[in-house]
Amino acid sequence: MSEPLYPPSANSAARMVLVMCVNAGVDRTYEVENFTCGGFHRPTACHVVAGGKGLNVARALAALELDTVVTGFFGGFSGDFIFCDLDRPHLYPEFIQIRADSRTTLAIRDSRSGLVTRLDEWGPPVSEAEVALLHERWEELLPFAHLAVVSGNPPRRLARTFVAGWWPARG
Repeated sequence: MSEPLYPPSANSAARMVLVMCVNAGVDRTYEVENFTCGGFHRPTACHVVAGGKGLNVARALAALELDTVVTGFFGGFSGDFIFCDLDRPHLYPEFIQIRADSRTTLAIRDSRSGLVTRLDEWGPPVSEAEVALLHERWEELLPFAHLAVVSGNPPRRLARTFVAGWWPARG
């Protein structure tokens, strides 16, 4: 496992927020005029961003100039895009690379009616070894965090409570 990129300095660790995005993906939105199923369309615009509830939280915190470390799973070409899209001030990606490709969400927005049609892929399967690596990374980063957030639906075949025991006992 690679060394964590965080903390960049001792001063910033005092206000770092740790965010786990358990199901990061690539969100691609096409703007189409008069969209119809079965028709041929040329989009008037296309927007592509790293997506997932946790990434939305992390971007908002970073925009407020809070050092934000985001972790979770990513893989394949989609994972490479996610990592590159998070290259911005106050945002430190600390993902665990998995064998499977990260999910993609496709949205088609009809610019005339405002209606949106979405296709959401399932999140990728993750192995027990990959979960163990994420747990290890979480334990490395948690001592630096002022606040920790877990956001999003878990990947396929993982219980919603898979991180339930990952917080230290309070004394």
